Amino acid sequence: MASVPGCQSQGGPIDPRTRKAIPAGARVGRRSRRPVRRPDADRRCPKLVLRTRTPRAHPLTHAYRPRHRVQRVAQPADVTPRVDHLRDLARRVASQHLVLADALYAEHVAGLWQYARTPQGDPYEAEEQFWEEAVGVRRRAAYQLIALGRLLSKLRLTAADRTALAAVGLHKMDLLVPILKRQATIRPVRGWIAVAQTCSRKALRERVREALGRPGRPVADHAAHVQAYLVNAMPDLESRDLAAEFFTVGATFTGTDNAVAILIAAMQETLGTWSVHLAAADEPRNM
Repeated sequence: MASVPGCQSQGGPIDPRTRKAIPAGARVGRRSRRPVRRPDADRRCPKLVLRTRTPRAHPLTHAYRPRHRVQRVAQPADVTPRVDHLRDLARRVASQHLVLADALYAEHVAGLWQYARTPQGDPYEAEEQFWEEAVGVRRRAAYQLIALGRLLSKLRLTAADRTALAAVGLHKMDLLVPILKRQATIRPVRGWIAVAQTCSRKALRERVREALGRPGRPVADHAAHVQAYLVNAMPDLESRDLAAEFFTVGATFTGTDNAVAILIAAMQETLGTWSVHLAAADEPRNM
């Protein structure tokens, strides 16, 4: 077969792929039969034509920014009336939540869920199911409203005080319930309502913690994280206070403030007690 056309060297033709001289009489494979690039002026090596690649724009550059940008517009003249309108609507909704809190607490005490029936005629398995399916209130919100209704039943607020409490907003009422439950008199209640109207939720939370003697502290270790998670996971304020008291008494009983150690000691104590009761309950069945 004929030699591959290409640049010539002193030893013979050059393979364009390997840039090496081809021995005399050697056959060239099919893959080598490709057009050879045109040599340059010195006829020693092929002239390589490099293609220029278009650089791709980085996603964070201006080429990928959204075309529609928020334009700074002039402030309308009716901003204040519109804000006052939204605030008034929120105040009306909050006042209705106070009414709902009174009703939920009254029916919680009466045990209405035990007598109510599902659309299929079956009784509700738990009060939480009754709140969510029959009333349409999530269980966490129902617990908060019931705690608020219990507080309102003890305070006997006037219409003006209820209006002021409604003006605080729902996002601050749940923070006021623990401190108002401890200071259930008219004067402290009015003082805390005034504080809530002037403070943000974060500042109000810190002031309530200080008043309750529970200053917020950063979670430093795993055991403290477990304790904080378990206390905050309680569905209502009463069970939250119960969990906090559990760890307080457990620290005194075990001699350590490690929440994991307190839980292990409580599990051992509880399992021992439960096992005795279960064994005693199974004895009449085996006789």
